[in-house]
Amino acid sequence: RLPVLRGTATVGRLLTCRQGSWSGARPIVFSYRWLRNGKVLAGMLGSSRRLGAADRGKPVACRVWAGNASGAAQATSKARLVRAAS
Repeated sequence: RLPVLRGTATVGRLLTCRQGSWSGARPIVFSYRWLRNGKVLAGMLGSSRRLGAADRGKPVACRVWAGNASGAAQATSKARLVRAAS
């Protein structure tokens, strides 16, 4: 399964990236990147992030990198459009 965004896509709210399902030899190590308008955001590396004013009206997604002794792969969540805070 692909990574999935959890939370409300509204400015000021927290979105969390669920890593999805991965197969392969254990242990598998995960890292996260966040995207806005399809472009990776510098310095946004955690599995959660608080949405800011720059995200308003733009699609946001997360990319998960999974790696083990055999190599690495990536998968990207479906993007969610960020709404203004009410």
